[in-house]
Amino acid sequence: MGESCRNPDDYGDPVTQWLDDLSTLQVLLLVAGVTLGGSVLAAIVGAVLVRMGLRRPWFLQLLSRLAYKVLGVIKRPLT
Repeated sequence: MGESCRNPDDYGDPVTQWLDDLSTLQVLLLVAGVTLGGSVLAAIVGAVLVRMGLRRPWFLQLLSRLAYKVLGVIKRPLT
């Protein structure tokens, strides 16, 4: 039983120890910053790929055409 009762300071990986030392506000700000940074990075990568001429995947074009056909059928008059 003495072996299982460890000191609370012994828990935690040294790599993630800095995360345990953060307050709740700091963790929330970190999550918000990572989310915002990821969004900005995704927007930049998307803009670069579009500028380079990356085309939409074939399945998106297929779904888009299918959606337009369905809208055309729905918008047709009943008479």
